Amino acid sequence: MNRFAYSQLLQWKNAGNSNLLILGGVSSVGKTSLVKQFSMMEFNRDIWIDCIDGNLEGTDNNFDIERLTIFDNINGNREVLKTLSDLANSNPDSFFVGIDPFARDGRGESFNLNANYIVLYPLSFEEFLYNVDKNIFNKLSAVKDIYQIDPSLNKTLFKYLYEYIIIGGMPSVVNNYIENGFVFENIRAEQNRIVDKLLSSLAVYYKKTEYKNIESILKIILPLLIRNNNKFKINDFGKSRRFSSFSKFIDITKKLHLVYTSYNIKEKSTEINNSSFNLYLFDTGLLGAFGNIPYSIYGDNLDLGNQFVLGLVKNYAATESFSSFILPIYNWSQNMSKVELFFINKNKKSLGIEIKNNKSGKLKSLDILHEVYPEAKLIRMNNSYPMDKGQIKVLPLYTIRSIIRNFSN
Repeated sequence: MNRFAYSQLLQWKNAGNSNLLILGGVSSVGKTSLVKQFSMMEFNRDIWIDCIDGNLEGTDNNFDIERLTIFDNINGNREVLKTLSDLANSNPDSFFVGIDPFARDGRGESFNLNANYIVLYPLSFEEFLYNVDKNIFNKLSAVKDIYQIDPSLNKTLFKYLYEYIIIGGMPSVVNNYIENGFVFENIRAEQNRIVDKLLSSLAVYYKKTEYKNIESILKIILPLLIRNNNKFKINDFGKSRRFSSFSKFIDITKKLHLVYTSYNIKEKSTEINNSSFNLYLFDTGLLGAFGNIPYSIYGDNLDLGNQFVLGLVKNYAATESFSSFILPIYNWSQNMSKVELFFINKNKKSLGIEIKNNKSGKLKSLDILHEVYPEAKLIRMNNSYPMDKGQIKVLPLYTIRSIIRNFSN
């Protein structure tokens, strides 16, 4: 499995600003496999120390610049992080990697380490294409003007995007697809295995009441995305004491990279409403598994008139945005007008992205956004061929990552 994050590990090694790297990300996202590949390609030898339950057996003092020392399964253990930090500080000519799903923002967040941090996300759609059909990936990369894209390539890309929405970006699920083709029963079985493993790991590290609240958040995302008003509101749970501190558990799931949130900006304001926000799961494929969506509900293509497909596509757009880790992401609203993804870049320019069915839905929200932010770049994303509608660009959903990347520069 080829991961684009490999280049980040290489940059860390060559930068020389820290010999300690902490690699985070959710369970089963491919952290260990990536480090194994990196070690094999960039070092003459390595040593792996499995730190499960705080065990540090296998640690020695034979360090040099040719060896990579990996502490696996740290799980936010402060004592293990302290040992790893001390070893890195006392052996500045050797390299150390800590694999910790909790990373900087988990249980070890208050422990100040002189380290670089990388979060590994599920495969983006571009990574998915690179691994399943490099020829199509290269053709997309070679497109200079999206308005001139070959119609047959556009059709193929939407076919792959439809399958990606169902499969998601977890490496073992993608490998299953590569090896066996698009067999929904196999894909869902592997997704369910990952969901069970994820929930089991959370049950180990959190008290029962904490775990139940975290599980409730993960399971409420799909219903929120397919209802008309898809914002999570803290006060929705205000009648129950059990949810009186629900925002704390939202923070936990965010720190563990399980969910992403986009807070609301109203009108032309810098004030953010922290009690109402959009909520997304870290992987669109697993979102379907959490909701136990049968194959028949997905339909035969990327139909944005299907409320379930539209909800999953909105989650896809959010995961592509958040995993790019380039700009803060908001949603924007004014009265009844809403735009799902809203960005402001370093030059104070703004970008509004709305996701709507190409066969229905007016451009009213984007028009109103343009009145408030005249300099804003306005984009509607759907499953049609690219076109312009006045100042609004209508672009294919598979281009969202490149649009955000270009806007941030």
